[in-house]
Amino acid sequence: MDNLDRASIEEQRALDRALAVRKTTGPQACGHCLNCFEPLPSDKRWCDADCREDWSKRNER
Repeated sequence: MDNLDRASIEEQRALDRALAVRKTTGPQACGHCLNCFEPLPSDKRWCDADCREDWSKRNER
């Protein structure tokens, strides 16, 4: 393993850490789709892109 490999590994680790701490904007997930209220895993907010877009149009600020 040379210095370029080590640098690449460290760069990936830094990116992974940054993505892990990024903040989600908007409403929190609550176990159901925020648009159509279908049950969802606790980490999801919408069931698909169409529901997300519908919700966004109704809740524009």
